[in-house]
Amino acid sequence: MAMSERDEQEKNEYVKKMKDEYGYDDIATFFPLPGMAVYGFNAITVHQESENIEQKKAIIEGQSPVIAFTQFWESFWQQAVINGYIALGKALTDALNDNRFTDEVFRSLLDEDSMNKAGMLLIESVYSSMPDVMSVGNPSLIANVMASNGNDMAKDAVDKFLADVFKDTPKQEEE
Repeated sequence: MAMSERDEQEKNEYVKKMKDEYGYDDIATFFPLPGMAVYGFNAITVHQESENIEQKKAIIEGQSPVIAFTQFWESFWQQAVINGYIALGKALTDALNDNRFTDEVFRSLLDEDSMNKAGMLLIESVYSSMPDVMSVGNPSLIANVMASNGNDMAKDAVDKFLADVFKDTPKQEEE
């Protein structure tokens, strides 16, 4: 069984085997209080061009907000990998349909330097697509505070921050 097996029964049998045959304990037994909490996660991306705000919310159960944040971050990586494969498949399909996919093009794709560049582009695309704001905490508070303020909150926070940073800086006169 692969560690990422989705079948619940197979997963349970695998976990039982790890406990029975190899002596593994559930990580919860290492905590004095192995409780779980429900965290709300709110990710906001501000699209400057369209002045649009994209908001994604999720409920994550975990032992700490760090665990909740890690799970949400992992979801972005998985989405990016899938989107990368979809984009590659579309580009190859388009090249085939337009008769641009030659033996030379195929060999250049398999070149080590090309593959390294493609890998770097994938990682760059993941980071460039990350939300502008990511908050984790009490689901009710996170959802209400972030959703009710939108663009004005972001603008006001930036204006206040810049004013605080430059409050003791002498102003230069324009020439």
